[in-house]
Amino acid sequence: MVLKTLAVFAAALFFFAVVIAEEAKNAAVPEDPNFALPSLDGVQREGHHYQAEINKLMNIIVKSLYSNRDIFFRELVSNAADACDKIRYLSLTDQSLLGNLPNLEIKIRVDKEKKQIHIRDTGIGMTRAELVANLGSIAKSGTSEFLQKAAQQGNLQVIGQFGVGFYSSFLVSDKVTVVSKNNEDDQYIWESTLDDNAAYSVVKDPRGNTLGRGTLVTLHLKDDALEYLDVDRIQKIIDKYNEFIQFPIYLLKSHEVEVKTPEAEADKAEGEKDVEVKEEDETAEAKKEDPKKETVWDWVKANTAAPLWRRSKSDLTDQEYNDFYKNVLRTTRTPWTTSTSKRKETSSLRP
Repeated sequence: MVLKTLAVFAAALFFFAVVIAEEAKNAAVPEDPNFALPSLDGVQREGHHYQAEINKLMNIIVKSLYSNRDIFFRELVSNAADACDKIRYLSLTDQSLLGNLPNLEIKIRVDKEKKQIHIRDTGIGMTRAELVANLGSIAKSGTSEFLQKAAQQGNLQVIGQFGVGFYSSFLVSDKVTVVSKNNEDDQYIWESTLDDNAAYSVVKDPRGNTLGRGTLVTLHLKDDALEYLDVDRIQKIIDKYNEFIQFPIYLLKSHEVEVKTPEAEADKAEGEKDVEVKEEDETAEAKKEDPKKETVWDWVKANTAAPLWRRSKSDLTDQEYNDFYKNVLRTTRTPWTTSTSKRKETSSLRP
């Protein structure tokens, strides 16, 4: 009797282990070639060193913005929107520039297993030279002015105004990989780690053109930044910082659906049968009758608010004007006045 009970207990444990393993498998984010990174083992990379100010810049960004690390997301999504806007503007005179990617959009994918966040846009993309110039030669982005202003005010909420917002990625990442494809060049990979070498590498993508056009930024998260693997957390940041971006932002989300098994369909067709169930099989039989579920992944639009310029002035509130102003200028200050309100006598923008 004891051996029989142990056998039943072992069978039940095995059953639950299979169920848990199956659920974990279904919960894993599916592979997607549009977000895959190539293996660069053995690939000859083109090494570069940042300019002398990079260490000082990184030190200021990481230390000063540590209490509000959400800003990294605002900056990367804003950069993606800028890239989409550039190709949109050029396509007004040359529609062929859009090629097979006419939809200008931003997609965000969280991979908990690999501890990565992917931000993909179908914007203008960057050539090899632009990757070096835009992500390497940071002095061209107004770094000196940024450092001076940061030292004077100690407030880096306006980091995006100086073109160095991309480097806020290192607030949460110890490595950043950028894959980019511009119509005028091949697809290239830029990669950098946050270490004392202050270096980055650029290499032609061995896979060829996988993006079609645009840029894929992959953040390899630090252990103390894994909170950003929460999709709901990402949604809240979008609601706060990127609500009024004119291009759609899609977030990969999961939900469970019931699956109709052949056994369930057969039972429904034949009707219920009275079967004598042994006591030791009752738990397993009851579990078997529960509806089977699986995890389904969908791209869900995260920025549902319509841009202010597409809405009537009478429908807008002062709070929406203020939020829009902060979003566009990337600041925490409120505007002095708006076109629908009387000029204020005092304002945080005034000295």
